[in-house]
Amino acid sequence: MEIAKRRLLLVTVVAIVALLGLAFPATVSASTPCRFAGWVQFNNENVPDGTVITAWLEGPYRGTWTAYTYVASGFLRSRYSLDVDPAWLGGAYEGETVHFSVTLPGGVPMPAPSATWTNYGGAFVWHDLYLTGPQVPVADFSGTPLTCCAPLTVSFTDLSTGVPTSWEWDFGDGSAPSFAQNPTHTYTEPSTNNTAVSYSVSLKATNALGFDTEVKTGYITVHPPLKADFTATPKSGPPPLNVNFTDLSTGNITIWDWNFGDGSHSSVPNPSHSYAAGTYNVTLTITGQCGSDTTTKQSYIFVGVGGILKGHVDLQGRPAPPDASWITALNVTFWQSGVVVRTETVTTNNTGDFTIPGVAAGTYNISVKSPRALSELETVVMVSGTTTSVDFDTLREGDATNDDAIALDDYAALYFAYGSEPGDGNWNDNCDFNRNGAVDLGDYALLYSNYGQTGDCYAP
Repeated sequence: MEIAKRRLLLVTVVAIVALLGLAFPATVSASTPCRFAGWVQFNNENVPDGTVITAWLEGPYRGTWTAYTYVASGFLRSRYSLDVDPAWLGGAYEGETVHFSVTLPGGVPMPAPSATWTNYGGAFVWHDLYLTGPQVPVADFSGTPLTCCAPLTVSFTDLSTGVPTSWEWDFGDGSAPSFAQNPTHTYTEPSTNNTAVSYSVSLKATNALGFDTEVKTGYITVHPPLKADFTATPKSGPPPLNVNFTDLSTGNITIWDWNFGDGSHSSVPNPSHSYAAGTYNVTLTITGQCGSDTTTKQSYIFVGVGGILKGHVDLQGRPAPPDASWITALNVTFWQSGVVVRTETVTTNNTGDFTIPGVAAGTYNISVKSPRALSELETVVMVSGTTTSVDFDTLREGDATNDDAIALDDYAALYFAYGSEPGDGNWNDNCDFNRNGAVDLGDYALLYSNYGQTGDCYAP
C-alpha cells in the first residue's frame, strides 16, 4: 500500500513537470550569449568612426527590453561584432526577436533589420546591416526643347538624387535665378549677325547634408526668329523689266518661296525675274526648323510708262506706329490745271504709308481724304519710271459728316454717338476719330481742337 502511494506521488510529480515543460519554452544558459556579426554600411558606403550599433531583446516574458551596443571604429568599422547576452530574468528563449538600430555620429537612431535569437553555442550569427537614408544630393536635370527660334520656352525637369530640399537654377542668359524644382524659362535675347546663340545651364541641389551643382555647357541653342524681308532693284521701268531680288530675312532658313505676283515662283534665296507691263505684288515665304513667316509688298513692282507715287500720312490721336489704328481708307484725287484726271481709293498700312503705281509723268495737285478727317493737298512732280515719295501733312480728325469741314453738324453727330461702342444702337463709326473702338472724350478733344477748319482740297 505504501509502495503504491509512492508510485502515485512519483507519477504526479512527473506529470506536473511535463505540464510545466509544455507551458514554458526551454531556456538557454545565461552564460551563452548569441553573437551577431556582419557588414554595416549606410548608403552603400562604410559607416564613419563613432557609429553606434545597438541590439536588444524583447519577448512575452520580459515586459521590457535591455540593450547592448557596439561602437564602430578603425579599419574594421565596416564590420561589427556584438554579443547579445541572454542572462536576464531567467534567460532567453529560442526564437525571440533581436532588434537592431544604427546611429551615425551626430545623427538619430535608424531602424535596422531584426534577427531571431538562436542558441548556437557561442558561434556567430551572420547578420548584415545595410541601410539607406538622407545623403548629399547629386544634381542632374533635363530640358525640352533644347533648340528652336527665339522666343524659346524650355521646360526643365529636376533629376537629382539624394532628396534635395531646395534648388537654384541659372539659365545662362543673365536672367534672375529660379528656385522652383521644375521651372519653365523663356529665352528672348535676340541672336546677333543672324547666328544661333548657345546658353549653359546650371542647377544647384541642396539638402541638410550638403549640395551639388550640375553644369551643362551650351545646353540650350536659340536661333534668330524667322522674319521674312526682302528688297528689289529696280522696282520700276519699261517692259521687259528684269528685277533682282535680295533676301533680307533673318533666322535659320531652309526653304524660300517667292511669289512674283504674275503667276511665277522661285525657291532660290536671291532670284531674278523678268516682268511684262503691269503692277505686281511680291510675296516671300520663308520656312525653317521653327516654322515659317511671310511678307507681302503691295504694288511693289511697276512695269510700264509712268512712275510710282509712294505717299505717307500722319493721323491724329493714334498710338505711335506701327499700330493697327493707322490703317485707314483714303480717297486720292489727282488734279491738273483744275481738272480731275485720276481718282484712287487706297488703304494705308500700319505706319500710314500707301502706294499708287502707274502715274503718268507730269505735275499734279494731289489731295488725300479719309472719311473722318480733313483733306490735305500736295503738289507733286511725277517722272516716268521712278518712284516719288510724298509726305502729306497730318490729317486733322473730326469730320464726322465727311464734308471736308468741321462744324456744328459734326458736334451733333458726336453728341448722339457719345459713350457708344460697336453694336450699340447709337454707334457711329465716323465719330470714332482716334479708332480706339469707342466714342469718348478722346474723340471730343480731337473735334474741339480742329473746330472751324476746312480741308485744302484743290479748287479750280
